[in-house]
Amino acid sequence: MRHIHRRRLSPVQALIPIMPFALTSCSSWQRIQPLSKSTVQNEHYTQLRLWTVGGDIRMLRNPWFSGDTLYGLNAILAHELRVPYEKGDSVAIPIEKIAKVEAWRHDGSMTAGLAISIGFTAALVAVAVLAEISRLKNQNCPRIHSWDGTAWRLDSGTYAGAIMPTLARTDVDNLDFAQAQDGTLRLRVTGVPGETEHVDAIRLLVVDHDPLFTIAPDASGALHALGSLSQPIAARDFRRRDVLELVHANDALNWESVPTGRDTSRADDIRDGLEIEFPRVAGATEARLVVDGRYTLWKNYLMGQYIQLHGRDTGAWYHALAAGPVQARGFEEAIAREMFLEVSVWDGTHWRRQGFIPGVGPELAKRQVVRLDLSGVRGETVRVRLETAPSLWLIDRVAIDL
Repeated sequence: MRHIHRRRLSPVQALIPIMPFALTSCSSWQRIQPLSKSTVQNEHYTQLRLWTVGGDIRMLRNPWFSGDTLYGLNAILAHELRVPYEKGDSVAIPIEKIAKVEAWRHDGSMTAGLAISIGFTAALVAVAVLAEISRLKNQNCPRIHSWDGTAWRLDSGTYAGAIMPTLARTDVDNLDFAQAQDGTLRLRVTGVPGETEHVDAIRLLVVDHDPLFTIAPDASGALHALGSLSQPIAARDFRRRDVLELVHANDALNWESVPTGRDTSRADDIRDGLEIEFPRVAGATEARLVVDGRYTLWKNYLMGQYIQLHGRDTGAWYHALAAGPVQARGFEEAIAREMFLEVSVWDGTHWRRQGFIPGVGPELAKRQVVRLDLSGVRGETVRVRLETAPSLWLIDRVAIDL
């Protein structure tokens, strides 16, 4: 909301909204061992950093263990090695070849120290929020796993945010790991106990394309064949930070909003995003923006809290939206406005809206496309804006296909 009635908050009330942000900094690399232990292999990791017997350093995103092998997406430490990484490069490393592994985790001792410094009551609130966010790591729904010939691989966190039939939509996503076995592709759709999901149909589309091209969908589900992508030449967020290194390639680095220091009475603090520049091909009148990104766990937490505000009337609220098309459309537009990524192009005078990028579950980044109309753009630079509410998105890469 733009108009806010300000009132005096108690110290505990004031700490509640900032505690989750303070705790996000209480994370560190923590060593895990032994790797052969089932409890270690069954734990969910977002990132692992490992040293091989030969002395190489690797970082793996969305890793998992299967038997005596560690699998994951090869996310080279770009800030240390300056090596680019393309999404989809997966690796398999035998456990016997690994000298040391560290996992990126919340640091209990650091969190405890913070709790002591701000007071026990606020710490209880913080721990509750942190536990809820941790629970949501494995409760985005539904999720699609593909059989790769030897194991099930998480391959898509689809149609995130469709929390009721009113918000139902068709989603299209690439399956990077699905492998045919005896002429059959196997998929597994998983949900969460205690949550209601409605899946009407699942269809598999095989696209025969030039191997030099990649395929990605737009918000309507239309597929685009993407050739060589142009990297940005400049990128800043709404606080004018230089974030080019965070969004110029698929790597272990992501752009995310700075949550601290925001005043909700100021319009400039209610929104956040990126302004990105690309070189323009002479005479180009259209282009396709390509974004690799996903929701944060904070988004899941906020949506859960919003729904819980309806208490016992949640069912009645759902029914009211289903029975009132105008009200339902307003709610759908509000979700898109506050949670999706709005895309605009600078024409030299104004920002012109081009479309939006729908939400994606927090487990896996998804590549999505937005068509850009450059007919009114002047000069040799294409300037694009991505805008949303703060702290809802992790943006891995932004590129353009001219």
